[in-house]
Amino acid sequence: MILLCRRLRGYQYRPLEGTYASGKEGLDGIRKMIMDFYQKSYPEVASSKKAEIERAIAEIQNIYSRNYDPAMKVNWKNFPDNAGHMYSLGCFRCHDGKHVSDDGRVISKDCSHMSSPDYAHG
Repeated sequence: MILLCRRLRGYQYRPLEGTYASGKEGLDGIRKMIMDFYQKSYPEVASSKKAEIERAIAEIQNIYSRNYDPAMKVNWKNFPDNAGHMYSLGCFRCHDGKHVSDDGRVISKDCSHMSSPDYAHG
């Protein structure tokens, strides 16, 4: 995995910064960009270390899922200091139990939507 990280270093952020219409499109785009990177730049590694590359992709997708929401057009750059939501309202500026969606539902404080690749905002 160390060898993979050295090769991927600096590049792993490019797929995160792509423009995606949905969480699923983002996850798929990340996989495609990283696989294309290895197949083009390191074809021998792409075939011999496929499992390790898949683990790296999964981790980058995990980072994406926690920090990017294409449906809401937000990412970590919009709210960079949300550690524990102590210094910034972050998500809770809207997820405060006071905001109402277009169909009349109160936007909840539940953060479980972050584990879904398509999020609950869609």
